[in-house]
Amino acid sequence: MRDRVETNRQLHSWLSDSHLLTLKHEKTKNYTSFETDATPMSMEVPTNKIVGIGRFYRATNWLDVYNAYLGIGDSQINYSDEKFSHLIELINDQGPAAFVRIANRENTIEPILAVYNGQLDEYYVYGNGSHRTYLAKLLNIECITCQVDIYRPANLMVEP
Repeated sequence: MRDRVETNRQLHSWLSDSHLLTLKHEKTKNYTSFETDATPMSMEVPTNKIVGIGRFYRATNWLDVYNAYLGIGDSQINYSDEKFSHLIELINDQGPAAFVRIANRENTIEPILAVYNGQLDEYYVYGNGSHRTYLAKLLNIECITCQVDIYRPANLMVEP
C-alpha cells in the first residue's frame, strides 16, 4: 500500500477547493428509524440529494469523514480504513471514471442501499455502500446506482 501522505496528495488532486468548502458547510442528516415499502428498486440517485449515510452518523458535515481518514478529525467516526484505502488507490491509479464504473455495477455483491423520502426529496444511505457513496459525494460524482426503498412516514408513499 502506498504511503498515506502520498495517497492523500493524489486523491486531493481530484478534489476542487470549492467543492470541499461546500462539503464542509453542508450538514448531514441521520434517520434513526423509518418504514419502507420493502420493495427496493435499482435506480440512479443524484449524489446532491443524498443527505446522510448511516455508518457515518457521528459526522456533522460531509468533510468530517475525509478529515477523520486524514487523521485530523473525529477519530470516533466509524469507517473502514481498508475499504477507503482500497477505493482511493483505485481512484489514484485509474481515475474517478474507473471508480464510477465499479460503484455503479448492478451485479456487485453488495449493492448500495438507500431510502428515499419523497416529502423532502432526499436520500439516506444505510447498510451497504457507505464508503462508495461517501467517495462519490467527495468526488462530486453526479449519480450513483442504488437499491432504493421508499420511506413511508405515516403510511404516505411518494414515488421518486
